[in-house]
Amino acid sequence: MNTSVARLDNLRNNLCRNRDPEEDTRFLLAVLLCVMALLISGCVTAQQIDLDKAANNRLRKIALMPVDPPQNVIVQNIGSPAMAFGAIGGLIAGTNDAGHSNTYAEMLKTRKVELASVMTAAIQDELRKSGFEVVTITDQKPKVSENGKTLDYKGIHTDADALMVVRIATVGFMSPQFSSSYRPWVAVTAVVFDAKTEKPIYVKTFSAGYEMKVKNAIHVDTSARFKYGNFDDLSARFDDSVAGLTEGESLIAGLIGRDLKLQ
Repeated sequence: MNTSVARLDNLRNNLCRNRDPEEDTRFLLAVLLCVMALLISGCVTAQQIDLDKAANNRLRKIALMPVDPPQNVIVQNIGSPAMAFGAIGGLIAGTNDAGHSNTYAEMLKTRKVELASVMTAAIQDELRKSGFEVVTITDQKPKVSENGKTLDYKGIHTDADALMVVRIATVGFMSPQFSSSYRPWVAVTAVVFDAKTEKPIYVKTFSAGYEMKVKNAIHVDTSARFKYGNFDDLSARFDDSVAGLTEGESLIAGLIGRDLKLQ
């Protein structure tokens, strides 16, 4: 596995552990600094498997696992002037970003924003538009591995031709290099397993809004109006910012639907 991907995976997996508030803040700062370095360097490569024609011809009915809430909520200012001052500047910027990320995540929680259900509904709709019969698995859950780091879907029973898993890796807002304005960022991975062989026949990573530096990731722009001059502006226009995230989800769902469209 690419060492940068492994490093980011380890950080993400550790987010599931129970930590006290002080440790949680320190850990989020570590995540943000790592993400900042990876996004600037562009050294991450996403796995990609295109659905081939033979597999496409076999698919008529897809079982969809409900989408889980976002794994990470990140508000990050890569374009911060502090970044010009090396490691110390990066630490200062990272500390500010950790606070903004925590604040925005709490706002999503307090306002009961259900980004996962929006993504689930968008995927269902796009798959049906593409000609598939869609069922949603609501009475079964994947097993957690012994190390607590991976999910095993092999025990999911369905009469569909394939099982689809969509994960929202990250939602939030990023300001790119040389800019202090925040743009929405939604990063999603979609995997389709053949129900008989249990092997992945389709794997793609998507990003909407901010264009992350990940090789093989498919990018789509959100509307230009979703742009915020600073975190105060972002917070004041919270409802508008959520609309930017949900637009990103819908755009990604559309790309997935077109990718899998029956031939």
